[in-house]
Amino acid sequence: AKTLSSAFVKLNKGIILANRLNEEVLRENNWPLKLTGPALKKGENVKKAAKITLTITNQADLWPSVITLPEYLQAGSSSTVTVRVYNGGAKNAANFEIILNANEKQVESKKVDLLAAGADTEISFTWTPENAGLYTLKVIIDPKNEILENNKLNNELTKDVQVASRPGSSGGGGAPTKPQKVEKNIVAGAATVAEISGVVKIEVPAGAVSGGNAVIAAETIGEQKAKGLDRPLLSKVVDVQVKNGTITGKINLTLYFDPKKLAKNQEPAAFYYEEKNNQWVKLDGVVDYDRSTATVSVEHLTPFAVFALPKEEIKPAVKEKTVFPDLQGHWAEAVINELAGMGIISGYPEGAFKPENKITRLEATALLARALKLTSGDEEELKIFKDAAHIPGWARKAVSATVKEGLLKGYEEADGTFTFAGQKLVNRAEMAVLAGRIMDRKLGPVTPAALNFTDAGQIPVWARQAVGVAAAKGVMSGYPDNTLQALNNLNRAEAATMIKRMLDLLT
Repeated sequence: AKTLSSAFVKLNKGIILANRLNEEVLRENNWPLKLTGPALKKGENVKKAAKITLTITNQADLWPSVITLPEYLQAGSSSTVTVRVYNGGAKNAANFEIILNANEKQVESKKVDLLAAGADTEISFTWTPENAGLYTLKVIIDPKNEILENNKLNNELTKDVQVASRPGSSGGGGAPTKPQKVEKNIVAGAATVAEISGVVKIEVPAGAVSGGNAVIAAETIGEQKAKGLDRPLLSKVVDVQVKNGTITGKINLTLYFDPKKLAKNQEPAAFYYEEKNNQWVKLDGVVDYDRSTATVSVEHLTPFAVFALPKEEIKPAVKEKTVFPDLQGHWAEAVINELAGMGIISGYPEGAFKPENKITRLEATALLARALKLTSGDEEELKIFKDAAHIPGWARKAVSATVKEGLLKGYEEADGTFTFAGQKLVNRAEMAVLAGRIMDRKLGPVTPAALNFTDAGQIPVWARQAVGVAAAKGVMSGYPDNTLQALNNLNRAEAATMIKRMLDLLT
């Protein structure tokens, strides 16, 4: 069967001509499409061809979501490498192969008899590295392309790990003599994870970096820069960069620190190095003491490290007045500055707020949790989401808190399970539903307002009552042309305005 590129489909405005029966094409959404219709005879004008019938089918979609293995690896010792495999398509996948490579050399191959649509499974491999050093582990699903899938671009996953020397060897216990580094190609439309085992994990959400040949890179650079801050260094200093690309969204960094270097009256905090002023600047983030990690979300890349601070310095400062240079004259300037002063919302490290940036489900959830001062839940609440492993550390407490309060349910799949889809953008209808749930809990039943927007017919059925409630209480309003644009993605300024209006109602 012939495959037509998405560029061809775009160029022809979605019109596809076929002169053979049962020709398959692949559109931008990666659905296999079957075209059926009578073949053209030699010399026949295309305009005389009969109408083509288009039938859309959906296939399996296999992808490895995470590779886990022990933190300490030693040459000559066997370790278990576990891979979680997910079928995100609409059809079951049967009798496919999964292989594990280490530095491009096959370690082991496993067969999977059946993986149902929407389900996931764990596959375990046994790996015995022969020598110390840096290894790149690669998992490849269906290497022989025996399974018909929606997308073959997400069938591989890599992870860089450091292996220590054998006991008694002259390798110094496996401590690397050269800088540790990792580079990973960023695939457009897919999340990318790059990791130096025990040092840093970098999560690049889909769409967070633009550029056809973009690469995410990280390298340990020694402790010389750390001497500029008079605080104990708890981690390695890691320089993170994007090559051949532009950062267009938030990137999540998890830095590993040594808890043994932490005194009783100290707490860890993540910092970034500001090259312009040659100084270290503290970042807001989430510390996981069980895993000895500090996780932050950033929109600029530079050297990062974890330092120890006295506990009293960890307390967030409440600003008397916050001024964002890109908000001057903006319609939401006063609201945003007020929320920033309350510690509910913040800008970006370079000082900008970027009011027109769209907001993700992760960001909206964290914003609501802070605004409502919700009590953090625990990992148990997150188990309802089958993609819980993809919720970054900085947002896990906020997501668990909103689940605990019954404000967040996630997306229900065909098999009855739920996904959180944290990197998905939030539209106005979805935010109205969240606002409706909050007001119902805090204020009791509210009579919805009539939906008199000129585009009211475009409001989804599941959101109509919530939009009416939000409109009745003034939490959500239309645009000057009396449209609601319910399916438009919410930006940071609009989200801040809705939060402020809700707080005014509830206090």
